[in-house]
Amino acid sequence: MPDQSAVPRVSPPSPASRSQRIPLLFELGDRLDLVLPIDSDRDEVERLEMAFGPLGGMVLASVREVGLPWRLAEIRSLREVDWPLAALGWRAMSTFAQLCEELAALAQAVDEWQRTGRPRQLDCRIGESYLKWVPGRPLGDELLAWRDPRAIQRLGRYPTRAALRRHLGDDDIRNVERVCRVSRRGVALAFGQLSTLLDEDVWRTFIRWKHRLTATSPTRVPIWLPRQSPEGKRGIDSSFGGGFGIIDWPRRGTSPVMIVWPAERDDVATFLQASALAAGLMKFLLDSTLRFGLFSVPVLPILIEKDRPLSPDEIASIGRLEASNYRWQLPASGVGS
Repeated sequence: MPDQSAVPRVSPPSPASRSQRIPLLFELGDRLDLVLPIDSDRDEVERLEMAFGPLGGMVLASVREVGLPWRLAEIRSLREVDWPLAALGWRAMSTFAQLCEELAALAQAVDEWQRTGRPRQLDCRIGESYLKWVPGRPLGDELLAWRDPRAIQRLGRYPTRAALRRHLGDDDIRNVERVCRVSRRGVALAFGQLSTLLDEDVWRTFIRWKHRLTATSPTRVPIWLPRQSPEGKRGIDSSFGGGFGIIDWPRRGTSPVMIVWPAERDDVATFLQASALAAGLMKFLLDSTLRFGLFSVPVLPILIEKDRPLSPDEIASIGRLEASNYRWQLPASGVGS
């Protein structure tokens, strides 16, 4: 009997549901229409535009307020979804690689903005850099460039002692410097951990999630392989028992390859945990940058390790920094660089 399953009918979209393309070309002297969120602070929004221009301000705020929360919701849903383990493993791995790609793009855009003197308004290209960035080397190597705490100092622009001395006493300065030192090391270590996990096979498996759905399994389709040694065949059979493979043709490769993955719950948990870490690093970078526009972020963006929470004295010192006029000097004079 032929397959009698009905082909679903797809209705054309209604005029109200069709997309619109709005050019975002901003020129000096142009009048702008501002669409304000409900209960937003107009003064704060205007400071955001003054610091990063309309495109940069939109991109940074959108990633922080919309994109990242949605990614974190996706990670939570993957911890709860009842999928076959192999499908869940592929999706968890791909979610991790996607966030690492976004993190690398954001780090590069922020670094370029810092290196060029933090240009403002229409001279700011941070939004453009983030949107147009493509990796020029393996993505793991892009992340590895930030494993040095000195590079994180440049990227996050932690306050210098000279900047702190204008606003805090010696005890507070020591507390803030200690927090910054621990945070720098933690951020650098996190970048290194992500780069180690994001090897070439993980990256190519993610590419096949985005482009050409070539996941395969011998429980569903026939698979032809060149003759394998007995040991090699046993290893393949073991991975394919509950796992999956992807058929790939690497860039600049002369022949296709199959990347075979076992599906283990511990691996799924590792990739989802690493995804949350990548999202945390993105929030750290966004907060470090948006404070130059006085957008609602902490005065001292830091990455806090679970096994070393802030002490009451450190919290009090950061509070005194927040209460000072340190933040207000950031956009105009670059204090803290």
